[in-house]
Amino acid sequence: NAFVLNLGYDSLFKLCKLNAVKYITQSAKVSALVNVANKILHTENKADIPSANFSIAVIDTGIYPHLDFMVPHNKIIKFVDLVNNRDIPYDDNGHGTFVSGVIAGNGTVDSRYIGIDPFSNIIAIKALDQNGETSASNILTAMQWVYDHKNEFNIKVVCMSFGSLPL
Repeated sequence: NAFVLNLGYDSLFKLCKLNAVKYITQSAKVSALVNVANKILHTENKADIPSANFSIAVIDTGIYPHLDFMVPHNKIIKFVDLVNNRDIPYDDNGHGTFVSGVIAGNGTVDSRYIGIDPFSNIIAIKALDQNGETSASNILTAMQWVYDHKNEFNIKVVCMSFGSLPL
């Protein structure tokens, strides 16, 4: 129920008077750069962040061992696959890798894409499949794994970037 129109002011004014029109906005530039998030969150100065002394658990679709996680050292200190029981990190959807990059990417490939905390370690728990879907019981299993291993891996943050409709 959305339309893109290029109108003059007279036509736009007439359109505004129609009862069927609920919302009008002008065209805006849209960007997918994590550096914008860093500016908004005031996390641009990474020198203020102490060296990694904790881990962030990411329950998602997995993680691809991208250079931003592997250089100068491997930040993916644990990978748990609750979907296919594989040992080597992978992401057959891409969402988990994206989320992990926003959280902890270090900008090795492109300094514009430095995550919020590039010094943190990552515990990647693949609980969602290649379609980005799973069951509530699989999420609870992932959450229990985090709880059971929080001290072993010094997990201080858990990211669960997904949702569900209420039943």
